[in-house]
Amino acid sequence: MRVCVCRVCARGCADATLRARLLEAAAALADLLLAAHQQHQHHHHHQLAALRRDLIRPYVEIGQGGRAGALAEKFEEWEVLVQLCVDAGDLPRLHALIDKYAHEVIFLFIIHYNLLKVLQQPFRDCNCCNC
Repeated sequence: MRVCVCRVCARGCADATLRARLLEAAAALADLLLAAHQQHQHHHHHQLAALRRDLIRPYVEIGQGGRAGALAEKFEEWEVLVQLCVDAGDLPRLHALIDKYAHEVIFLFIIHYNLLKVLQQPFRDCNCCNC
């Protein structure tokens, strides 16, 4: 059974200062675990991908997008990184990431996939016309 430290911290700690310190420590632990597994990624690529998702996504789920984004960029968890930009509507950040990681084919694929999802959604609160 997996227990996500950051989810437990976010729910169980009433003291905001202590919660912030626990979340920072959990992020540092996630960073160490991912760095250790990254050294062996050529042998265990699928395990590393699952570990990245398991350690980074909970930060997104509890509203810690900054921590999630930092870990996602450092350990190349492109899907989370792009989704954070799309969800926040942060197009300048997304454009900067596209420029920075244009050499990563999988990153460009994820950008394309996410943009298709966005374009297929109905417009919400359209202020540009009287539709």
